Amino acid sequence: PSSSPSPSPPPSPTTTTTAATSPSSDPSPPSANSPSEARQDAASLAKEATTPTTKKSLKSSKGKEKAQEQQSMSPALSPPYEPSTNHIFFALNLQSYAPGHPIDGVIVLSLSKALKLTKLRIEWSGAEFVNWFQGVAQRDQCSATKELFSENFVVVDKEMDLKVGAHNFPFVFKDLPTMLPASFEEVSRKAQEKTQGFVPVVLSSGFLPRSFGGERSFIRYSALAIAEYELEGAKPDANGNIQTYCLSKHIPIHMTDSFDPKVIVQPALIAKEQKSWILAGDPVQLKVAVSNGGVLFSGQNLYLNINVQNNSSRIVDGIEMKVIENVKLQAPSSDDVLQEFPRDRVALIANVENSQIDPKQTYSKDIQLAIPPQTPPSILSGLLISRTYDLEVRLTMSMASDVVLKVPIRVLAWSPVLKSVVPLQVPVDLTGD
Repeated sequence: PSSSPSPSPPPSPTTTTTAATSPSSDPSPPSANSPSEARQDAASLAKEATTPTTKKSLKSSKGKEKAQEQQSMSPALSPPYEPSTNHIFFALNLQSYAPGHPIDGVIVLSLSKALKLTKLRIEWSGAEFVNWFQGVAQRDQCSATKELFSENFVVVDKEMDLKVGAHNFPFVFKDLPTMLPASFEEVSRKAQEKTQGFVPVVLSSGFLPRSFGGERSFIRYSALAIAEYELEGAKPDANGNIQTYCLSKHIPIHMTDSFDPKVIVQPALIAKEQKSWILAGDPVQLKVAVSNGGVLFSGQNLYLNINVQNNSSRIVDGIEMKVIENVKLQAPSSDDVLQEFPRDRVALIANVENSQIDPKQTYSKDIQLAIPPQTPPSILSGLLISRTYDLEVRLTMSMASDVVLKVPIRVLAWSPVLKSVVPLQVPVDLTGD
């Protein structure tokens, strides 16, 4: 394609470290208290024991207990994090990837103090999540989660002594499944209205591989880089074990939908519709031919031919075209009955100029319909979420009901990894041969 749209770049890497208890390098022994200080401490403790507990202190203690409970329930990596000024950076070479193609990138360890690296790995994951409410007063919740894939990829599996400075670890992950749906983020209608119906690709950094929750439906992919290491000069404990720590960095991955490169070049898709009315003579025949089977990348032109034979006594006032996006969610309801939640919206409207057709006249015209580059791709390989498109051609009739014909089209998302398998020039054929 002449123009290759790309999603917004992922956020710049930042270091994520969580404090963990570790012995100080130079602990100092506590000083002994004098007898008078000991008596003062005992008196203060007795006073605290006899003082009645206020509501404020109870509230604060409950808050601390709740915070401790939430901290214990939150997912944590093992081994623990070590509070230091060491940093880990994680980046991919491309902004989007296609299923079945390798993912390449680099992990950088920026160290302010030396350490012994024991393992460097990446956890790849993808998940599909749907959630909506239906029924009386929207009380019946339909929600489901499907794990698309999960892989543990080891970059370094041997001990390495790393000195102060930056250390680069390039990688290539080749085990990405060939059948994966495109990234998807459900947005509100207000957001669609503000962006004139089209919402740019969202790379959400708030998704963790271990948590598939959320209020809105999505299809997300992510990678978590984990560097496990030991402190320089660390000594084993009584059991002979040396405490290990880790640094981690999570990034989202934008994925295109699975498709066979052969669908890029195929014959034209032809659809027909005819309609007649009482006391209006013969029917009106509408024929639409869409180039390349209706398959194109977002940002390209959709080539089509509209042919109308007005054999009736009615006047065709004009021809209107619409691109309709159809999103369907699937999930079991509270009584374990599979439910579907369709959501349709008009993504594009265009009128054909000078398209009035008088009775007993024939009309034919080749049209190029520009599909905006921010149009989200079709999703045909999803387990819970699907997105399809229809090209609707409507003949607005005078003193009669309209003639409507819908032709399915497929919108693909471009990724630089497709350069080697997708032809740059696609011939335009509207004959269907």
